[in-house]
Amino acid sequence: MPDTSVLVVGGSSVGLATALFLARQGVRTTLVERRSGVSIHPRALGLGLRAVEVLEDAGLTAALAKVQRPTGGATGRIDVERIVGADFSTVARRTPLTMTTDDFAAVTPATMGQVSQDRLDSVLLPAAREAGVTVRFDADVTSLEQDPDGVRVTLQDGEVIEAAYVVGCDGANSRVRELAGITRSGPGKLADGYVINTLFEADLSKWIPPMAFGMCGIHNEQVGGILISIDYPKRWLFHIMNSGIESMDDYPPERCAELIRAAIGAPELPVDVLSALPWRSSLWLADRFRAGRVFLAGDAAHVHPPTGGFGLNTGIPDGHNLAWKLALALQGVAGDALLDTYETERRSLARSSQEQVMLRARNMDVHWDGTKSAERAALGIAEFPVAQLAYPQISPAIVDPPRTDLADRADVAANLDGSPGTRVPHVWLDLDGERVSTVNLAGPEFALLTDGGHWPVWDLPLPLRTYDVSASRVPGMSAGGAMLVRPDGIVAWRGQRDGLDRAVAQAICRVPAAAG
Repeated sequence: MPDTSVLVVGGSSVGLATALFLARQGVRTTLVERRSGVSIHPRALGLGLRAVEVLEDAGLTAALAKVQRPTGGATGRIDVERIVGADFSTVARRTPLTMTTDDFAAVTPATMGQVSQDRLDSVLLPAAREAGVTVRFDADVTSLEQDPDGVRVTLQDGEVIEAAYVVGCDGANSRVRELAGITRSGPGKLADGYVINTLFEADLSKWIPPMAFGMCGIHNEQVGGILISIDYPKRWLFHIMNSGIESMDDYPPERCAELIRAAIGAPELPVDVLSALPWRSSLWLADRFRAGRVFLAGDAAHVHPPTGGFGLNTGIPDGHNLAWKLALALQGVAGDALLDTYETERRSLARSSQEQVMLRARNMDVHWDGTKSAERAALGIAEFPVAQLAYPQISPAIVDPPRTDLADRADVAANLDGSPGTRVPHVWLDLDGERVSTVNLAGPEFALLTDGGHWPVWDLPLPLRTYDVSASRVPGMSAGGAMLVRPDGIVAWRGQRDGLDRAVAQAICRVPAAAG
């Protein structure tokens, strides 16, 4: 018997979330991380709608609400020469958001998550442990060998961990990807030199009023960069973007503090630099997301430029897609071909999200102007809620998908119409006095939404619960029909009673997709 059913390598947000999703599926899970703990550095600063949906589905609604960054609705970008002397009441503001809170509420039970990555990790780590994940820090992977029966992973201290499967969530320079022999393609670096993401503390309340901006570009003769509030008024991020930064050796904390003072315009300002991380805008896509019993997720599988925040928000749903498939494979319920659908579905989606990032990065004026929806549409840019929620996930496990791409790049509801391959439409249901969204019905099980009638499901070879939603208006439901929703909230099939048995078999890859 292996030491663990699934070994997750990498203890940042995607790894922690993936481990949590696995544990909630009843999978014996171990996570190893080479660092001594989770990072204090915020890195990514917001969660997209789909990422929030899957995290809330994992029971984190209340915990995420407690760690929201206090933006007070401050969004968008402004640009100034320096902070001192800037009039924030008159400076021009730009924002790519084109939907209101009411618009979001019509298509998702989630809300936009103003949660920085350090705060997210502070929630995910205890949640994963509470769910039963064994988490080990200071555990660097040095070798990996696999055979048809399992994977042997060796740590730097010589310890060997045997697992049925391994999921590499160990970042852009993934050791797991390298050891598994998975290559990657793409242009690689998109910019010369690095940007230095600098976390610092300084009281800026004298010059910046509360909720003045979401992001402030600063450009003067001494420094260029972007200032973001983490905990107003004292904790901030400043991305130092001076051209040609090739080494951190020239940017010790003292130098970073000097450039921060130049950006603020206050030479005597006390600045405490807490952490500085170099990063370079890059674009890569792994040529495979699976090699035998080894899988990749997050930055190990796909690296996005930062525009629009697609990286983390693509990575977290990777783990959500993979977890239930591994669980059914370990239980002997699903065919091995179901595991192949992880790559088919998520690699295609990662490619689409990368295309969206590049379209925005090449057209920044259109990206940042919420009024230019027509220009975005002409360029093929999907509005943020569409890009986050609505791309279909198509594979042989999806029964008769009517389309393989977006139905509309601006209208979320037009895409979330109940079609197989799309996220189930959001409708509130009253279940025993509790208000529950259709998005959160499946959980560890499949959900069968029915338009009334008797549906015999006890002989079906998978965990499934039925819900009579005839009293509700669920888009895509036919009269007397049903909709099969996977544990990750994706519609696998819709139709009438005589198609259910075969649909279930195809959804877990027990029959060829083209048969019948």
